[in-house]
Amino acid sequence: MSTVIHRAALGLALLACAHAAQAATVTFNNWTFGSGNNVHTLQPAYSGAAGGFSATVDGVGMTTYCIELTQGFSWNTRYTNFTDGTAADYFGAGSDKAMKLGQLVSYAFYDTVAHVSNAAQSTSMQLAIWNVIYDNDYTLSSGSFADTSGYASYASTLLSASQSFTNQADVRVLASPTQQDQLHWSRVTLGRPGIEVPEPGALALVMIALGAAALALRGRA
Repeated sequence: MSTVIHRAALGLALLACAHAAQAATVTFNNWTFGSGNNVHTLQPAYSGAAGGFSATVDGVGMTTYCIELTQGFSWNTRYTNFTDGTAADYFGAGSDKAMKLGQLVSYAFYDTVAHVSNAAQSTSMQLAIWNVIYDNDYTLSSGSFADTSGYASYASTLLSASQSFTNQADVRVLASPTQQDQLHWSRVTLGRPGIEVPEPGALALVMIALGAAALALRGRA
C-alpha cells in the first residue's frame, strides 16, 4: 500500500510541476496594431510609446503587454532568459492583481465585442494594465499612478467596465531579470465563462493522481 501512496504523491508532485514557471524563448516582433502612442505617466515616471506587442514565445505567436516600467527590450532579438509562470505566482499570495488583470483582459478581448482593436485602444489598454499593477483604483486621472496623455480616459473606461466582468482568462507572466516582464493570456472557458479547461497533460496527471489515491483508499478498506 505504501507503494500506491507514493505513486499518488508522485502524481500530485508532477501536477504541481506542470503549473510551475517554465523557461521560455521570446522574440518581440512589432507592435500588435502597427504602432505605439506616446503616454506621460507620473509615478513611475515614463514618457514614451505604449501599446501591445506581437511576440513569439517558444515558436507560438501571441500578444504581450509590459508589466514593469523600469526595463526594456529590443525588437527582433531572441531572448532565452525568460520564464513563463502564472500571474498569481508572480504577484504573490494575498494580491488581487491577477484577478483584476484577468477581468480587464476578459472585458477588453472576450466581451461580445472587442474593446481593444486598434493602436489607440491598445495604448489605453497598456495604461490600464499599468494602473492595476501600480495603483489600487480604477482611474488614470488620480491616485498613485496617473497619466496626462489623451489615452488615459479610455484606459479608465476599460478599468471601470472590467470591475464586474467575469474573468475568462488564464493570465500569465513572462519574467526576465534583464528585460521587461510581460503579460499574456489565453481564454479558459468551457460552456460558460470562468470554467477553466485543463491542459491535456495536466488533466492526465490529475486522473493518475486521483486513480492512485482511490487505490490507496481501497487498500485501507
